[in-house]
Amino acid sequence: MASSSFDKEFPLVVELIAAMPVTTFLIDDEAVVLACSSELDAPFWAVKRGCHLTDHVGRTANRLLKAIRRARRSTFPIRVLLDWAGEDAPFMLRRIRPDGTGRPINVLQADRSCIPLGKLAEDAVETRRLAKSLDRARFQNDRLRDEAERLEQKTLTDPKTGLRNEVGFERVLRGDLKAERTGTLAYIDLDGFKAVNDTMGHEAGDHVLRIVAQRLSTAIRERDTAARLGGDEFAVWFPDSREDDELALRARLLKSFSAPLSPFDTPSGAPPIVIDASIGIAHAPSANATYEALLRIADERMYEDKRCRAEVRAVRTVPSTDLTDLPDLRELKVERSCSRRN
Repeated sequence: MASSSFDKEFPLVVELIAAMPVTTFLIDDEAVVLACSSELDAPFWAVKRGCHLTDHVGRTANRLLKAIRRARRSTFPIRVLLDWAGEDAPFMLRRIRPDGTGRPINVLQADRSCIPLGKLAEDAVETRRLAKSLDRARFQNDRLRDEAERLEQKTLTDPKTGLRNEVGFERVLRGDLKAERTGTLAYIDLDGFKAVNDTMGHEAGDHVLRIVAQRLSTAIRERDTAARLGGDEFAVWFPDSREDDELALRARLLKSFSAPLSPFDTPSGAPPIVIDASIGIAHAPSANATYEALLRIADERMYEDKRCRAEVRAVRTVPSTDLTDLPDLRELKVERSCSRRN
């Protein structure tokens, strides 16, 4: 009857053990864990019901077994020092003696009141030190990541205009082509820029490059990419555009160059600067969908456009007396030829 009574009360004992605020175990005479508290200190985090506690107390396993044997003959708690993260820590072992059952049950509980104050203080200091070290490491990691991002951005950006440089532009375009994204590449060469450098100096030339970059950035969509490839050469990538969009794209780009740079846009109150542009356009995937092919085709078409513009200017500068057969039609013929080439 007594044994049956205790068996009914055993779940309550397990519940009480689980609620203990310190490391507590319910073990049998072989140190097999029957229950444990939900709050366990290291190195007992891995202890589970049914395992042998002797596997977790290292060199002090024999001490625990001897304490259990002593507890069989004692009506008082047995104090035993067990391995706690490499050091001896005090535990109290109490025998539970249910009347008439003879069931071997022991309660093993960490006795924090007996742990040296110096050990607790040392652990607290070490915990705080590790927390500060972790904070410093996180701060250093964030700073290094920001610096890496800044340096990467610097390697991809043209310092004079703030647009993408050739490396950054190539990365964007290769990425879109690898994803089989269609689009239009416009290769732009400034006409008249050399005269600005020769007559007004490189400071004025750099200023013109910045203004051109600003106008290009304003003329394109947010998802488009503008870049300065070097010198007075620029490029714009229009993703998701079609061949039918070529005339509209060309007109939009030319419009950004149509307005002269006013004296307020140039240093030292210089006279207005008129900049024109020759544009070559290539389409993906019709241009074999490779970066090199697109760039080569757009470059060739840009030079065709530049030659056509030169021919048109030459026709316009010939005196009308030298054009014996319909000069206006001759000029129109040249302009239409340029349009067909592009």
